[in-house]
Amino acid sequence: MSQTHNTVAPKYLSFKSWALLCVAILTAIPILMILTSFIPYQPAALKRENFQSVRIYDRNHILLREILSDEQHTARWIPIKDLDPSTINAFISAEDKRFFKHPGFDPLALSRSVKNAIVRRSISSGASTITQQLIRIIHHYPRNFATKLYEIWLAVRLEQAMSKSDILEHYLNRAPLGNLCFGIGAASYTYFKRSPTELTTAEAAFIAAILKSPSLYNPYRHYEKTLSRQKYILHRMYENGYLNDDQYSRFLNQTVTIEQPDVAFRAPHFCDRVVSNYLAQSNDVIEITTTLDYNLQKNIEYFVRGRIKDLLSSNARQSALLILDNASSEIITWIGSVDYFDENEAGQVDGVISRRQPGSTLKPFTYGLALQAGMTPATIIPDIQTYSNEISGYFTPDNYDNRFHGPVTIRRALACSYNVPPVRVLESIGEANLLELLHRAGFHSLDKPPRYYGKGLTLGNGEVRLLELVRAYAAFTRGGTVLSEKFIISQRHADGSEPWEIAADDTIGTLFDKQICALLLDILSDNNARIPAFGRYNPLHFPFQCAAKTGTSKDYRDNWVVGCTPEVTVGVWVGNFNGEPMRQVSGISGAGPIFNDVMFFLDKYYHFSSFTIDATLDTASICPLSGRLVSHDCPASYKELFVPGTAPRDTCTWHKMVTVDDRTVFQDSSTYQPYPDLHRGKRQLFLDLPSIYYPWMIENNIPFIPAQSQTGKETSARSLHAFTLKILAPLPDEIYKIDSILRRNYQQISLKADIPSSVQQVEWFVDDKLYATLNHPFIARWPLQEGVHEFYVRAGDLMSDRVSITVLPPD
Repeated sequence: MSQTHNTVAPKYLSFKSWALLCVAILTAIPILMILTSFIPYQPAALKRENFQSVRIYDRNHILLREILSDEQHTARWIPIKDLDPSTINAFISAEDKRFFKHPGFDPLALSRSVKNAIVRRSISSGASTITQQLIRIIHHYPRNFATKLYEIWLAVRLEQAMSKSDILEHYLNRAPLGNLCFGIGAASYTYFKRSPTELTTAEAAFIAAILKSPSLYNPYRHYEKTLSRQKYILHRMYENGYLNDDQYSRFLNQTVTIEQPDVAFRAPHFCDRVVSNYLAQSNDVIEITTTLDYNLQKNIEYFVRGRIKDLLSSNARQSALLILDNASSEIITWIGSVDYFDENEAGQVDGVISRRQPGSTLKPFTYGLALQAGMTPATIIPDIQTYSNEISGYFTPDNYDNRFHGPVTIRRALACSYNVPPVRVLESIGEANLLELLHRAGFHSLDKPPRYYGKGLTLGNGEVRLLELVRAYAAFTRGGTVLSEKFIISQRHADGSEPWEIAADDTIGTLFDKQICALLLDILSDNNARIPAFGRYNPLHFPFQCAAKTGTSKDYRDNWVVGCTPEVTVGVWVGNFNGEPMRQVSGISGAGPIFNDVMFFLDKYYHFSSFTIDATLDTASICPLSGRLVSHDCPASYKELFVPGTAPRDTCTWHKMVTVDDRTVFQDSSTYQPYPDLHRGKRQLFLDLPSIYYPWMIENNIPFIPAQSQTGKETSARSLHAFTLKILAPLPDEIYKIDSILRRNYQQISLKADIPSSVQQVEWFVDDKLYATLNHPFIARWPLQEGVHEFYVRAGDLMSDRVSITVLPPD
C-alpha cells in the first residue's frame, strides 16, 4: 500500500523584508557599540613579555647581540616618566594634537576625513587617533570602513580601561619606526646610539617623522625627505605652543646626524649558548649582562685567525678557544670557530662544546690519582716496551718520538708527555678509578663503561669537550674544587624590575687535595722538565709561571693546549670539524703558538702571579735517574717536592764508580762490543739498573756495570758469548689487538733478539719473508697486521726458534 507525502514549498523572504532586516541590523550595530563602549577593554596583546627584544651585553655593557621579539623586531621599553616632555610633544603634534581631549576617537578629525572622502572621492587626511593607532598596531586589522568603525569602538573601550598616560606609553614603545625598530627606545639606539632620555627636541621630531610611513621616510634611504617632515613637525609643535620662538628657530637649524646601522653579532657561539641555556628558561628577560669581556675576545679572535692562516698549508682550518676566570669560574672569552659565517668549514659548529679526542691532556688526572695513592713526582716509571693486557688482546703504547726513555720520574714523564708511563701507572690504579675521577671533574661526555676505553683512556681515546677540559684544569688552581662555569652576571625583566645578580654556580666535585694539585701545577709549569721532549724555547715557555699540557689525537685529527696561571685557565683546540687529519701538526706546533700569543697578551691585562707553593710540602735533592736521594756518585740532582712522609729515604745505588783495568769483566747480554771510551786504570761511572731495563740499555748502547763490581770476581756465565740466537720480543703465543682509535704508527712492536757479539749483521723474517737486514743493535719495528704471524732471526748459519703471535682486528 503506497503512502503519499504532502510537501510544503519553503517560504523565502521578500526583498522588502530583506531590506528591513538589513536596516535593523545596521541600526542595531551602532546602538550596540554605543551601549557597550563603556565596557573597559584591555587586550592580552598589550602584555610586554613577548613584545620586547632581548639584548645580550658583555661585562662592560658592550652589546653582543639583540634577539628579535616574537614580532621579529627590536624594542626597548622606556617608561613614559623617563622621557623628556619634548619627545612626547613631538609625537602628539605629529599624530594627534587633541589626544588629551577626545574619548578615543577625534570627531573633528573624523568629520573632516569623511567630508574630504566624499568631495574628493579619496581619503586625503588621516583621522586615526593615537589610541586607534595603538589598536591597529596590536591587532593588525586591514584598513577599510568596517575595521575603522571597529577600531573606534575598541579605542573608546580602551580609554575606559587605561589612563591617557598608559596609552601614550604603550604607543611610544610600540610604534613602528623603521629598520625593524618598534618604539622610541629601539629607534633612539638605532639612529643615534643613545637612550631616548638623551635626545634633543630636533632628534625626537626626526624620529617622529618616520612614523607616518617607515619605508617612505626611512632615514638611511630618504634622509632629506625625513628631514623635511621633521621640520613640519617642529612647526606643528611651535603652532601648538610646545616651542617658543627661540626654541623653534634653534631646533629648526640644528643638524641631525644619524649613526650608521650596527648589526650586533659579536661572540656568536657564546651568545648561542646563553640563548639556549638561559632564555629558554624565562620568557620575560629583556636584558642580560654576561661575563664575557669582548675587548679581550676581539683581540684573541685576531690571534686565532692569524695562526690558522699560517696552518692552512698543513690542512688545519679550524680552531676553538676558551678562557675561564679561576676565582669566579666566569667565562671571559669563548671562540667556537675561526669564522661563524664560513659555511665551507662549518663555522657555526661550536668547537668549545664539540666532542673530540683529547690526546695527552688527560694524563695529569692519571698522575694525580697516582700521587694521591702514594706515588711521588720522583717515582720511577719504566718507559720501555710495554704489553698491556686488554680484554681483547695486547695494547702496545708507543711514544710520540718512537723511542723509549728507560727509567723516568713521574715529573719528567708528565712534562714530556711520554705515552708508556701513564699506561703503566693506569695498570696499577685501574681505568675504572680514572673514569670515576673524570666524571667527578665534569667530563660527562665520557659516557661509556671503563672496559670500552681500556688503558687508552689515559692517552685520550675517548671524546671530551674543550669546555670540560678547561673547567677541570681550573680546579687545579683552586686546590681541587671543580666549579661549573658562570655565563651571566645579571638579568633585567620585562616588568621593569632592577637587575639582579645571579648566584655563583654550585660545586661539581673535588679532584684531589691541595697538596696533590700543588704538585701537578709545579710539574706542568716546569719548563726544565719538558726540555728533553720539546726543547728549551718551546711555545709553553714563558717569563711567568704557567702550568700547561699539550695533546694530539690519532692521525693528527685534533691537537690541544690547556694551561693555567693563578688567574685564568685557557684551552685551545686546532683541527677540522669534518675530522680530516692535519699534516704532522701536533699540540706544540698547532695549538701551541695560539696559546703562546694569548698568554702573552693576557699577561698585559692580568699581570700574572706565580703559584704559591704549599708550605706543608717537603723538599729533597733527588737523583733524576733513580728517583732516590742523591749520592756522591750521581752526576746530577734536582730539588723535588713531596707530600710529607713520602720523600725517599734510600740513597741512589744506580750510579756506581768502578775502577777499570785489564782484569775487568763486563756483564752483557751477548750483544756488546768492547767499550772504546773506557780508560784503563781509572774510575769510571757505570749504571747498575734493574734487569727490566736491560733490553732498553742494549737498544741504546748503554754500558752495563762490570760483573766483578757486583760479585767481587769474574762471572764467566755472564761474560761468555753464546753461539745461539734467541728472540726476546715478541714472546711466543702473544695476542695483540689493533686499536680502532689509536694512531696506527703507535701500534708497532719491537723485534729484539739475543745476538752473540761476534755477529755483525742479522736478518729478520716475518712469515718466511725477509723483513729487515740490520746491524747492531739489530732491533726492528713491525706494524701490527691482522692475522697469525711467525717471526725468526738469522745470522749466517745461526737461526733462532720460530715465534708465533696473533693480531686481532679492531672492533
